[in-house]
Amino acid sequence: MKFLRNNYIIAKKAFKNYKVYAILSIVMGLLGAFSPIFSNYLIKDALDIGSSSFSIQKFYETLICFLIYTLAVSILSNHFSRVYTPSKLNDIARNINLKIFRHALKLPVKNYDDPGFLNTYNYILSNGVSSAFDAFNSFASLITEIFSLSILFTLIISLEYKLLIICFISSIINFIINLKLSKISYDEQKELVYPERKSSYVSRTFSLRFYMKELKTTMLAVPLIKLFKSSVDEKTDINVDYGKKYERLLNLQSLLSNLSLALSFVLLVNMFINKKISAGEFAFAFNSFGQLSSSITSFLSIFPGMYRNSFVVEDILNFFSTPVCYEESGMELNEVDSIELKNASFSYDGTHENLKCINLKINKGEKVAFVGLNGAGKSTLASIITGLYKVDSGDYLINGSDAYAYKQKDLYKKFGIMLQDFNIYSLTAIENIFMDSSENISTIEKEQAFELIQRLALDNKFEDVNKLCETYLTSELEDGGLNLSGGEEQKLALSRILIKPYDVLIFDEPSSRLDAYSEKSIFDSILEVYKEKTVIFISHRLRNIKNVDRIYYIEDGKIIESGNHIDLMNKKGAYYELYKVSSQSEQ
Repeated sequence: MKFLRNNYIIAKKAFKNYKVYAILSIVMGLLGAFSPIFSNYLIKDALDIGSSSFSIQKFYETLICFLIYTLAVSILSNHFSRVYTPSKLNDIARNINLKIFRHALKLPVKNYDDPGFLNTYNYILSNGVSSAFDAFNSFASLITEIFSLSILFTLIISLEYKLLIICFISSIINFIINLKLSKISYDEQKELVYPERKSSYVSRTFSLRFYMKELKTTMLAVPLIKLFKSSVDEKTDINVDYGKKYERLLNLQSLLSNLSLALSFVLLVNMFINKKISAGEFAFAFNSFGQLSSSITSFLSIFPGMYRNSFVVEDILNFFSTPVCYEESGMELNEVDSIELKNASFSYDGTHENLKCINLKINKGEKVAFVGLNGAGKSTLASIITGLYKVDSGDYLINGSDAYAYKQKDLYKKFGIMLQDFNIYSLTAIENIFMDSSENISTIEKEQAFELIQRLALDNKFEDVNKLCETYLTSELEDGGLNLSGGEEQKLALSRILIKPYDVLIFDEPSSRLDAYSEKSIFDSILEVYKEKTVIFISHRLRNIKNVDRIYYIEDGKIIESGNHIDLMNKKGAYYELYKVSSQSEQ
């Protein structure tokens, strides 16, 4: 069956990587299975002392063996469950999450515009580790429960077979109920993901510095609190709705449990009255019946758990089968000589076209600019060129070949983009500049980064190379972390692009947070220093891009004008009108 196959796939991978833990789990389960049976014999012997030839000396010998055994099992179990298992669970959690993170890096950015994908992704991040662990433990439990059932079955059938019939009937009904409970639990958790995302989003906004400034100075907290309340109400409605379903099935389980217990009790009392069993055998049979019922229930409950777990595993398997951006075995990209889009169109949601029949060609060393009103498609076009998004129709060519035939990692090494919505991370400053781990950054590169920081006038924040390497940015995770101003953050984001040997540099609003002096200095520096590089600007401040080789005016996802500044001004078209408005607003 599919649910067994899904659990087996995950359990097999876990067993392959954690054989010792797997074997120890089974051994500990088997050792634990003996304790209740041992205890039953002890009670039987105690009750039969004096009423049979059973000697008190033999009872004490049995008691001492029982105490030694249970103490040894308890000590081993405590170490296994409290020391050994948590370390292995953390190891499993780390490996699974790392695989999820690494696969997520390979997926198209477009996936993250899909709420359905985000819901599933968040769900497997929350439940993927526990599901893998549960799948593994389920198979270990199966072995333990089969062993326990075999012993209890043999003991009870030697006394009264009718007890087995009562046990099996009640357990099968319990099994069916547990299957339904498992499906209900999975459905509830899936429905809770979206309201959980909303409440978590609000919680995050109230915990981060760059949100708190606006929360304190505006009334934005009102709609956010409203959103939080509505998400909690949503969760409450879901919990209550599913709680009623749980309630009906759990009440049925309680009724069934009490009924089977009463029937077994009546059956054993009659046997005792008719002297078919002794007092010790009565206690032994009754306790064994309870243990058998519990063991059958535990055995059968493994399957509803696996059934529920199967849905999560299915989500995990589907996630890892999600098509990646490009094949890693593609062509090597050594140098970018030309970029060309032919009749290229793109849509985020599959309905509204954000880019429509784009045609352009940019040769090596050219300086171009994309201009237009907000929402025209400029940033989307830059993301297409960088390879973050893939065109839906038409062609994107690099050096005359299909851009998507190149290795993705080569594409990202050749195209550097400063995003308009860049982020500053709670890592060291040097890691924020190189966007890499500090151990991968050479001493020479660190020196070069400090020289660049000096050119960008950030050396007042980082006096030397050591400060650059030791200072953590933001105070979100580190006490004493450095919080930069908006302009300083933009300069640091600029340094990420300028520090690496990209063939193509893309600047999406690189100066929106800078003062006029810094802005002009940076634009002039880029045009002067990177003469041989291909540079693409996206800017609302048109005075800074007058000297580029070609300007593309984009409107509603289409290129409606192109040319240099003088040509476009002479046309007196859309660019001319925008430039006039821009010049007046900048005066």
